[in-house]
Amino acid sequence: MLAMPMEVTISFKANDADFLAGKFYDLGVSQDFRQCECPSFYPLPASTPGFEQAFQAAKAAGALPTNVHKTSCGGDWWQLGSYSVKDAKDIGNFSATPGWEDLFAQRKIGKSQLIFGAKPLTIIPN
Repeated sequence: MLAMPMEVTISFKANDADFLAGKFYDLGVSQDFRQCECPSFYPLPASTPGFEQAFQAAKAAGALPTNVHKTSCGGDWWQLGSYSVKDAKDIGNFSATPGWEDLFAQRKIGKSQLIFGAKPLTIIPN
């Protein structure tokens, strides 16, 4: 399957009332994201059990990436980076995190087409 390039348009909601009313503000197209199918962008997941203290210390010091970006282009790909934004209506910037530059490069998830278009799964404990 050939993936067609797609623009990643950043939209924002001002508050819950705007969200419920379906009111979003188009901030434009970001050049920081790979242009592919099925994009996902989410905060860096929590620590692996047993490393919580080190994780929280590194996070507090700003020494960890802030976000994960996943796309589907002939398979699924991921990258880690830091997203910074000046204010609510700023398009922001997604870039390599100092010390983690090697993980800003796109990395393929597995070697199979079976997971093409996969979405992140959040498990909410009871």
